Amino acid sequence: SRTPVAGVAALGRIQRAARRALPRITAPVTVYRSARDAVVPASSHRTLVRGLRQAPVEVVGLPRSRHVATLDYDLPLLIDHGRSAVAAMTTH
Repeated sequence: SRTPVAGVAALGRIQRAARRALPRITAPVTVYRSARDAVVPASSHRTLVRGLRQAPVEVVGLPRSRHVATLDYDLPLLIDHGRSAVAAMTTH
């Protein structure tokens, strides 16, 4: 299969713009990281967390899932954590 060159270039521009915007984010952020992800490198989540200087960040490990955690073993963990996080934010 072939990768369209224009698509790769656009992705690079989007990634650079997103990295520049990270320091301006102040809302709480949860980063879910699949320990067995063969597609997204661990350095990606570290870059994300480092860039979120103004936001409270929680990193949640997904020990049993691969790249698409919502279709993998850690789906119940994702659901439970998501529900708890929303409940904590809405019970003020």
